[in-house]
Amino acid sequence: MPKLIVERTSEWNNKARQIDFYIDGVQKGILDNGKTLTFDLEPGTHEIVAKINNRRSEKIQINFTKDETKTFKLAGFKYGSLVMPLIIGSVLIFLVCKAFLNIELKFLLALSLLAFLYPVYYMTLGKNNYLSLSDLTS
Repeated sequence: MPKLIVERTSEWNNKARQIDFYIDGVQKGILDNGKTLTFDLEPGTHEIVAKINNRRSEKIQINFTKDETKTFKLAGFKYGSLVMPLIIGSVLIFLVCKAFLNIELKFLLALSLLAFLYPVYYMTLGKNNYLSLSDLTS
């Protein structure tokens, strides 16, 4: 019997949130941060998708033959775990320079704004790519 293994990476930006996992339009499980789910499937073509609130991954069609095992990695959007530290770091550097050195590095505030717009895209227009499913089998 074919097996589907889904490994959720441990990320701080969605750490407290559970991700619903669907196979052929039916919710089959809930993935917590850093956890793995294994599903026994029938041979044939199946559609998989992961959802978190109104955001989701791309829908992926996978074909299973008898006794085949496929592994997928589930993660947030690309560079999602780097954005918040970049925003916090640049604002802190700006505030320290202004308070203690009397230097205004306004480009750091502009950098923070640009970094803030990146996740806003994935929460609005790019909501169907907020999560990513990557095939680790191939």
